[in-house]
Amino acid sequence: LYMVATYATYGGGQFVLNLADPEGFELFALGAALFCLALVPVSMTRAVAPSLPPSPRLRLSELRHVAPVAIGGCVASGLASSVFYALVPAFLHKAGYPAADIAMFIATAIAGGFAFQIPIGWLSDRVDRRMLACALAFCLALMAALMTIHERGAGWPAYLNAFLLGGFFYARNALEGAGPLAARCEGTPGAAASGPIPTIPRINT
Repeated sequence: LYMVATYATYGGGQFVLNLADPEGFELFALGAALFCLALVPVSMTRAVAPSLPPSPRLRLSELRHVAPVAIGGCVASGLASSVFYALVPAFLHKAGYPAADIAMFIATAIAGGFAFQIPIGWLSDRVDRRMLACALAFCLALMAALMTIHERGAGWPAYLNAFLLGGFFYARNALEGAGPLAARCEGTPGAAASGPIPTIPRINT
């Protein structure tokens, strides 16, 4: 449910660009108002956070010896996420796409990422995850290269390219990021690795 809500808001939020001029103040004001509005139900809740039992935690230096390749994957995942969200819209803008088309393109890519979660997860339980991650990385590079040959107004081929680009991008992040790191640390007393795991991909974001 959390991931469905996350992908839905990521994808649907792109179309807010169509409500006003992206270079104006209105969209920033709307974003700030929505953020403040989201704080209202959280601040009004009366639920008490459960107390967690004390557990050991692994430092990043210790985690590096447990799963060095997975940590590298987390770093690469954070870098790729930053590049995707920051530079793909800039690339489309420079290519001459209007704001409405950029919003549709990014939303289509996010929809592709959502659609690929279950089939790629199913495959990852049946084939070697390292080989699958390599195949996804190759397909992602191919989709990124194909994006450079589309001209403005290319229509459905460009959106299909965006759908596949997002699908391979998000699925590759899941295979190379915190998932393998958590799997390598499975069985660690008290989930000792749970503290650093979410931090690593976000350092580069």
